[in-house]
Parts: sequence; structure tokens; C-alpha cells
Amino acid sequence: MASIYKRGKTWTANILVTVDGQRKRKTKSGFLTKSEANKWAVSIEEQKNTGKLPYSQKLFKDEYWSWYTIFKDPHIEENTKSWYLATYRLICDNWSDMKMSDASVKELQLLVNQYAENHVKSSVTHIKNMIGAFCRYAVDEGMLAKDISRNIVVASKKQGSDRDSKFLEHDQFLKLIELAQEQNDVTSKMILTACYSGCHYSEIAALNANDFDFKNNTITVNKSWSLQEKAVKKPKTNTSNRIIDMPTSFMNIAEG
Repeated sequence: MASIYKRGKTWTANILVTVDGQRKRKTKSGFLTKSEANKWAVSIEEQKNTGKLPYSQKLFKDEYWSWYTIFKDPHIEENTKSWYLATYRLICDNWSDMKMSDASVKELQLLVNQYAENHVKSSVTHIKNMIGAFCRYAVDEGMLAKDISRNIVVASKKQGSDRDSKFLEHDQFLKLIELAQEQNDVTSKMILTACYSGCHYSEIAALNANDFDFKNNTITVNKSWSLQEKAVKKPKTNTSNRIIDMPTSFMNIAEG
């Protein structure tokens, strides 16, 4: 039951809550009226009754790691795991003592701003999304009162590569093919494969001799190479399995 009393010119309310298995008093002062103090106490009672009282002394980094290892790690690809782990390192480095009860929109915005000093916007967005996914889980489990990532502003002072600079002009593309055809090393043949097939690097790296049909001038794509796991894996979707027609000129080089 809540206790509401006047202290000086303002009102104070305190209510008995359970914090990490221990019963403690949760107090808030500075209400101008008794009605405001009572309203706050009622809201805390409602959160107690629904099991969503945002009052945990557990460390943010520990709860994040527990969530990741149980709900994410067993079900995601290695390249996706790297973002969750990078987020965990950021939290450990900057929020090593941050309790769930102390995490706020302001504190998270400061953390994101700091990360954005030396990272491009796309990377900042990834980090924000990782933390956001955990925060939504924490809200559902009663560890946070609200999703503190919802109103975070993502920006960066570090400019990423110009999108246009990532693509070759037509004449540059033809020159690349010409230069690759003059070489006999594996890298040049992989470049030619990419140019003529449109396959990703991971798909090309997984090709073997059995995937080349020199009679029908095709290659079969049905696996990919995982750089993180150093292993050949099945594609994520069935649509990734395909047979691609290739030019005779390319197949002659590949066979040679």
C-alpha cells in the first residue's frame, strides 16, 4: 500500500516494491498536489500487478548478453552475430556499470552519439537496431518501462563511400574483363565469374569442378562460403539454387 505525505510545500509518495527478489521502498518527491502523488503511486501499483515494474538493479550488459545467447545466437548467421557482438562490446566498454533501472533515452542517445563519431551512419543504425531489439524484449519482461531506443536519432560525422563510386561505368567494366582475361590466376577467374554470372563472392568461392558443365556452358550455384565460419554452407533460400548460362569464351578460360 502506498504512503503519501506532505514534506514542506510538496508531496511525497512511496510504495513497497520487490527489487531483484528483495522488498524495498520506491519513493518519489516533488509533487505539487496530493492528487499527483496518488496518481503516480497508482501507476506503480498497476505495474506491480502486471509484472512490468521498471525497477531492476541488474546490469544492462549482463541482461543483454543473456538475451543474445538464448534468443539470437542459436538462430542467426555468423555475419549477423558479428553485429550483436560488436554491440555487446560497445555496451561493456561504455556501460559496464549501467543498471537496467538507470538506462534512459538520454543515456542511450549519448552512447549512440559517441559511436557515431568514428563510424558511418549505416554502422550506427545497426548498433541502434541491436540495442532496440533488446529493449523491446526488456519492456515485455518488465525490466524497462519503455523502449528507450524508439526516439534515438541516428547520424554520423563520418562520411561513407559515395554510392556512385561503388559501381563501374560500362567502359570500366569492359576494361576489367579484358584485364582479367589476360591473367591465369584464381582471383582473375573469380572476377570473370562474377562479371558474367552476377553471383556473390560467397557463391563463387564455394564453386568446385562439379559445378561447371562445359558441355552445356552452365554453372550450378547451390551453396556458399561462410568467411566467418570458414566453411561451405547451404544457401539461405531455395531461390538461391540456380543454373546460370555462361558465355563460351568464359567456359573456355575456366576449363583451361
